[in-house]
Amino acid sequence: SAITLTANVTTSITAVASTSDADGAGDIRSATGTIYRSGVSATSSCGAHTMNCYQLATSSCTFTDSTSTVQCTAEIYYFADATDASSSYSSQNWLAKITVRDASDATGSSSTSSGVELNTLVAIDVTPATISYGTLSASSTSGSTNQTSTIKNAGNATTTLQISGRA
Repeated sequence: SAITLTANVTTSITAVASTSDADGAGDIRSATGTIYRSGVSATSSCGAHTMNCYQLATSSCTFTDSTSTVQCTAEIYYFADATDASSSYSSQNWLAKITVRDASDATGSSSTSSGVELNTLVAIDVTPATISYGTLSASSTSGSTNQTSTIKNAGNATTTLQISGRA
């Protein structure tokens, strides 16, 4: 299913692979992974980048000696490139590759053959969330006590905002 991000935080995405080893799954010693946007590279050898390529170290991958199932997890940033129909990369998707190494230093890998979409996230972050002008009488102004807010993009969509405010 499609990946849905959350504003201003990372989202955990896990790739799972089944491996086999002629020596037996018990001697698998390490696993690494890559989760990436398909247009970044024809292979998973893309350079690490928070927008489109997550290289996963052994510490991001888990397996047990008694199973051949490997899981690698990446924390995908909220501003990672969307690939759904409304995005700039609608003809692409996100893929994963997991590589394992055994005690004999033999390696094997598994890649996704079809990827998943990463949804567009339209979100803003307004700080502070509330503005306090104190107590004002009707028809009065706050004088020199002006309040400001900061508005930042908290998603992965480029949007044009028209902001106005009244008290």
